[in-house]
Amino acid sequence: MWASDDALRTGSDPALLEVKQGETVTDRDWVKIAVTVRNRGDRVASNVHVVMADPAGGGVAGTLVIDFIPRKGERKGWVIYPIDTLPSARMTPRVIGYEEP
Repeated sequence: MWASDDALRTGSDPALLEVKQGETVTDRDWVKIAVTVRNRGDRVASNVHVVMADPAGGGVAGTLVIDFIPRKGERKGWVIYPIDTLPSARMTPRVIGYEEP
């Protein structure tokens, strides 16, 4: 059995996705916010959509799509904003959807 077959077939619990915000990096033109998504479940998650949103309802400021997170694995990415549209300091990342392959 291939490793990818094992990742698709092992365990019965759905993907359990946790999101953590990391460092913020600013340069002359851009602000980048690191995001880590960990899958603590037994199933693969694909096409994972993460938004940076103000929990008080201030709207979505940025999005990130992660193609594939294996069971018990993690992926990292960046949400990037132009420097002239700085996001609110209250923005936090959250998963709004994913697919099971």
